[in-house]
Amino acid sequence: MRRSPEAKNELRLQHGASMSVCFSKCDVIACCLAAAAFAALLCVGLAPAEARQLSDTQSTAAAGPSASKTSSQAGRYLGPPQGWSLVFDETFDGSGAIDTTSVARNWRFEDMQDALHRAGNTGLDALGNTDVETWQSVRGKRWSAWYDDFHDALAYRENGMLVMRGLSSDRADPTRQAVYRHKDVLTDYASSKLYTVWLDTFSRKWDQEQEKHVVDPASPGKVFKYGYFEIRVNFSEMVTPGFRTSFWLMPASSDADGQHLQVSNAYDADADNGVEIDVFEYEYIGESHQDKLVLALQGGAAGKSSKVFDASSAGISLRKGFHTIGIHWQEDKLVWNIDGVPMHEITDPELIPDVYSYLIVSREMNSGVKRKGVDGVSPGDALEQLPYRPRDPGLFAQNVWAYRDRLSRDRVLIDHIRIWQP
Repeated sequence: MRRSPEAKNELRLQHGASMSVCFSKCDVIACCLAAAAFAALLCVGLAPAEARQLSDTQSTAAAGPSASKTSSQAGRYLGPPQGWSLVFDETFDGSGAIDTTSVARNWRFEDMQDALHRAGNTGLDALGNTDVETWQSVRGKRWSAWYDDFHDALAYRENGMLVMRGLSSDRADPTRQAVYRHKDVLTDYASSKLYTVWLDTFSRKWDQEQEKHVVDPASPGKVFKYGYFEIRVNFSEMVTPGFRTSFWLMPASSDADGQHLQVSNAYDADADNGVEIDVFEYEYIGESHQDKLVLALQGGAAGKSSKVFDASSAGISLRKGFHTIGIHWQEDKLVWNIDGVPMHEITDPELIPDVYSYLIVSREMNSGVKRKGVDGVSPGDALEQLPYRPRDPGLFAQNVWAYRDRLSRDRVLIDHIRIWQP
């Protein structure tokens, strides 16, 4: 049952969201918001004319119902242009399992059976047998985590929010048989499979008869090209280094009507096949990185353009309450913002994707293992030894195994995911 805005606001307060506002001064607040957004844009180096244009967008957006709601909660808002339509509105109302079966579903659990998203475990099968002839990756696994079980326990609705987490099981992991030291921590991934969860809005499967990938019948089939994409998220209960949360887009092999368009490959040299758009990646590794986000465009002509941004430079503390993170995807520009403050932009048209893409909200685990000649190696780092100790540096080369006792209390909370288009 859909909760009223008042009921959801009361629940958010319980998780530390700061939403106090004096509604009798709304007109004054709206003016202040526009001025603050204009000043922030100048601070990050945007041209005055462009700053005025985006400041006007912020001011008009703040007048709308959705925008005013977010403004009252986050204090600032840089939302969709005036007059755009809300085409995707996931608010995770109620409590219970995620809908992955009805006609109206938005999400599908990724179980890593297709090779598209598997990574970091090549040359083995799921039982740990070597498979160097075909050099396939392990089914069900990505980097250091398994995705083929415990779905409803690891992603669910709780009081109008999506909760995503991980667990350390009592099942042996035959794909990581090596015992080794990483920064003086004895690491034994073989003794326990680590599990987490991944939700997306589109999927493909291999059709043996046609000898090509086709749209998976289980796919929700929700794909998008251009628009304003927004997520409202709370990182304050993330406590495990090596265990990140990401909201991103990947190229789909069909358009919004299910018509096949192109090969879906974000990482080849041809940007016409799409690229990976990371709205954000966040990993807590301690106070030194607690306010840092990775905002990125990867693949095609962009190569790997991941950049780490410190939200505290804009006066934003990511460890306190909810934060609204958005990206404006246009034909000639991508602009990222956090709580209404522009943080990053890409304006080279050759780098901007022109391909229908789907949403992914995921948790991922990494071992921190590095490879000589590829990664910067520091004393105490564990180095790759195939097949049972693959390269797996993650964002900040952290070893999730060393902190696995924290997984039972590690959660990320997501209030909503929304998309507007003209």
